[in-house]
This record gives sequence, C-alpha cells and structure tokens, in this order.
Amino acid sequence: MTNPVSATFRDMPFIPRDIAIERRSDGTVLLSSRIPLVPGASSLSACLRQQSETRPNAPWIAERSGEGWRSITFGEARRQVDSLAQALLDLRVPAGKSLVIFSANSIEHAMITFAALLVGIPVAPLTAAYALQASAAKQLEERLEIVEPGVLFVQNGRQYAAALDRLDPALPVISVDDHRAGDLHYADLVATVPGTAVDTAFDRIDPDAPARYMFTSGSSGAPKAVIQTQRNVIVAVSSNLTAYGQIGRDGIRRLDWMPWSHVTGAAVLAATLISGGTFFIDDGRPMGDDFARTLANLRHVSPTNYFSMPAGYIMLADALEQDRDLAQCFFARLLTMGYGGARLPDDVARRMQALAIEHTGYKIPFVCGYGSTETGPGGALVYWPTDRVGMIGLPQPGFEMKLVPLDGERYEVRVRSAAVTPGYLREPEKTAAMLDDEGYFSMGDAAAFVSPDDPVQGLAFAGRMSDEFKLVTGTFVRTGELQELVLTAATLLLQVVLCGEGEAFVTMLAWLNLSAARELAGRPDATPQELNRDDKVVRAVKAVIAGYNLENNTSSRKIMRFSLQDSPPNAEAGELADKGSIRAGAVRRLRADQVRDLYRDPPPPHVHLIEG
Repeated sequence: MTNPVSATFRDMPFIPRDIAIERRSDGTVLLSSRIPLVPGASSLSACLRQQSETRPNAPWIAERSGEGWRSITFGEARRQVDSLAQALLDLRVPAGKSLVIFSANSIEHAMITFAALLVGIPVAPLTAAYALQASAAKQLEERLEIVEPGVLFVQNGRQYAAALDRLDPALPVISVDDHRAGDLHYADLVATVPGTAVDTAFDRIDPDAPARYMFTSGSSGAPKAVIQTQRNVIVAVSSNLTAYGQIGRDGIRRLDWMPWSHVTGAAVLAATLISGGTFFIDDGRPMGDDFARTLANLRHVSPTNYFSMPAGYIMLADALEQDRDLAQCFFARLLTMGYGGARLPDDVARRMQALAIEHTGYKIPFVCGYGSTETGPGGALVYWPTDRVGMIGLPQPGFEMKLVPLDGERYEVRVRSAAVTPGYLREPEKTAAMLDDEGYFSMGDAAAFVSPDDPVQGLAFAGRMSDEFKLVTGTFVRTGELQELVLTAATLLLQVVLCGEGEAFVTMLAWLNLSAARELAGRPDATPQELNRDDKVVRAVKAVIAGYNLENNTSSRKIMRFSLQDSPPNAEAGELADKGSIRAGAVRRLRADQVRDLYRDPPPPHVHLIEG
C-alpha cells in the first residue's frame, strides 16, 4: 500500500493562500485574505428563486423514506415555499414574533424555514431535546421567552404534545404528522395558492433584518439567542464555497447529520442551495449505536464533501477498513473530508488517507473550519492540502482576524466580517460589549502559529480560554490542548474530559471507542459497562496513558487517574453541544460525584491509577 506521506492529493480548486499580514508594535497581528469574496445573491430567498429557474428539476434535499429516499427539486421547493409563505401571511403573525421549530431535520422543516425567510418572520429552530425531555422544561421556557413565538412548527404533533400543551393554546401550531386537535395541517398549508402578496414580500426582503435566532451552546455561559440576518448567512457560506472553489461547481453532494438548530448544520444546508448541490439528510449521528444509521446511509450516498466530528472518523475508519464495498461507495466522489469540534487524531487521519489511496489512488484533503454561532459560522479555514491536522487555518475571504498576544506563543483570536451577528436578541448590554473598539468579535479561543516565522503555514488551536483551570499550585492547565494530545495518543478512547480545578494533579473522565474496545477484548457483543471492567481493555488504556505521560511529564499535562464512564454523554442534559462536541464544564458539573471519586484516597475500584 502507498505510504500516505508520499502520495499526492486529489485535485481541488482551492484559492491560494494570499494573506495580508500587519504586525503592530504591541505584538498584535492582523491577518486577512486578499482573495475577494465571490458575490452572491442578496438573500437566501433570492438564491432559491435563481436555482428554481436555472435547475428546476435538480434535487435539492433528500431524506430517508423506508429503504429508499424521497427528495424535492429546486423547482418544487420554490412552489412549496411560495405556498407556505402565503399561508404564513394569512396567519397574520404579529410583527416581532418568531416561527419556532420543534423538529429534527426534514424536508418540511426546510420548506417552512424558507417560507418564513421570504415573508420576514424570524425563524427560531430549537434543539429538539428541549421539547421532548421533561427535565429540559426550564431550558425550553427560557428560550421561548426570549424568541417570543407567534407560530410553531412541529414535525409530529403527538411527539411534541407534552411541550405544546404547556404553551398558550391560542398559539397556532403547524404539524406534519400525528396532528393534535386544533393543529394546522402542513399538507393543507402547502396546498395554499400563492397570491401577489408573496411577490410583494419577496421584493421587500431586507437582507439585514433578523432572519434566524440561533442559540449558542452555552459552553461558555448561559445560552444566548444570536441574531442572524440573511446577509450574515450569505457572506459566511459564500466565503466557504469561494475558498473551496465550489461556487458554480455542479454535482456537490453532502450527507450531513448536524441539526439545523446548530449554526453549522444550517450553513451546510445553505451551501447546497447557493452551490446548486444536493443535501442528503443523515438520520444518524457520530455517537455510539446511532452511527449505524450513518453507515447505512453512506451505502446509498457517495458524498463529494463529508464532515464529521473526530469521534465519528474513529468509528468510520473502523467500518471502512472492515467493509470494502462501503469504502468504495464513500470515496467514489469524495473531494474533501472535514472535521471540527476537536483535533482529529493523527493515527485516524493516516488510516483515512491509507483508505483513500487504496480506493482512489490519491489522498483526500482534510479541511477544517473555525467559527462560532456569532460569526455565521466563519472566520478561518484550512483550504489547502496538508498532512497536518489540528489547525484552524487562515482567514477566509470576507473575514479579517486580529490576534492579540496572550503569552510567548499564544494569541487571543478576534474576527471581523459582514457575517458577524448584529447582536443578541433582548440582550442590549451583551450586544454593546460584543465587539472591541475596532469592530472585532472575540472568539474566546487561543491560537498559535504553526510556524511563527511563516504565518502562511496557518494557525493551530491552543485552547478554549474559558475552559482552562488552575491546579492548587496555581499552575494553569490548558485543557483544549491537553485533551487533543490525550485523544491523539489513545485512539481506544472516544471522548475525554479533563479535571483538576483546585486539585494537586490532573485526572480525566473517559469514554471508550466501543468498536475498538470490543475488538481488543474479543467480545463483539459486550456492553459499555462490561468493556469498562474488562481487564484487557483497562490495561490497554492504562498503558497508553502511561506512555503519553512519559512525553508529558509535568504537573499541568500528566494524567494521574481516570475513570471509564458507563453512561454516554447526555445531550439532553447539556453534556453535548448540537454538533456533537463535548461540553466539559457541563460534564464536570453534572458528574460531580464521579469527579470527586477521582480524588478520593484510597480511590474506589472504578478509578484507575497510572503508574509512574
């Protein structure tokens, strides 16, 4: 098999790394791309109308239906959106009120969203778990109070009945399936005959008016409703497509699982609209047994651009190595592989490239985007072929980056762009404090140059500033950097959370890569609880961490104890963000008993000590 290091990359029409660099006397560094942003339509609504005229019969969105797929073309999407827009106008939703969505990703979810955008009703897609879990009732109430619903959309009326029954009964509810008494039937609304009022509303679209309210994950404080305008979305998405050379490129296909309540998931859907590509809704996700659905979908869909979390690539590499037909389908059209949320382990990147070479003769560029809910998302991208992983890249077209020195090698990252939100809904003080005196938004992250003497080599993530903590000695622990190092060394682990605030040493809560652990234990049907107590598995994890400690033998980096968690991270309780990344602060808070166990003497049986 060809050595991945010596193999060539599949060709992609990336833009050049043409970066303007300004160094100030106080050590601040300003970076921006000299490549102009390819201009797009004035609004997402205009994009849909353009695509419906130029490619009316091309499929835009597809979702699973039994053993096959059902899809909607750009032309049919235009017709349905216009009909739903008329129906929303007929409802006379009061000005300032929003369309709140309780639903997983679906064709109907997309259509009602674009109908609201057309008539100027802001859309507030909420994480489905808040409406499904009784334990999340308070979070749901807080979010609804902020966005002030004027109409609600649910995919399934009965499924969300418990949440809906707690709301004002006069609030109109549109349901697709299993309607409750009094619900407006989606099928009736989508059959509405559009009148001239729809075209009038289209002509009056203000691209700078609130279009969506996207809640932050709450990983660095209470969740906030970020205002997104249609211009914000157009700039952020067009920037990505410009960097990857995919503006006007036919045949873009994406299979994606990220919920549209998350800014990145919504941006991927918008990218297929702007590029004229096809979006396949993945009803799986990169977690445990749910990943089987993703693998089943990949047997039907050969994506051109694929994105997942590092944990997803660990499981994907296992599956592709064991199933040649699946691998052949996965790589058939693939142009880029993307990841985010954490560093991709080097070993997993090498395995994926070895598979790519075997099935295509080339390496597939790994790309990585960097942004936040407030930036569209956008800010920086890795938009060149490289064997290095763990970077956030360089500013993309339409974005400027300001790097404020923190210490000898790290910088605080700030971003300026037309994609940056105009503010937080009903939070004037936080909005006023959002930007610095030059209009840059602080990302709350640290970054470092891969090569300080050659900034064009890109930036590497150097930790979430709010997640760093101090040991009792006063020594800072850079948890983001440390977590990436641990996962790179220990591919038997899927997720880790570092602990040690106010303690004498660093410990961790950890979750196994179940497929790898089952293979190691020789127990294909073992439960997570059984694997966590398997001597062979525990010894292997201890050995890998001990080896890691030999290379990281300082108090702020060395892992002294760990425990393997029986229950997976709980998305409903807030331990996972919508995109699947782990929220360390929430985990430490919700598993406080487990954290305390890590520091008990003598430690309980489920806490494992690392020798040396």
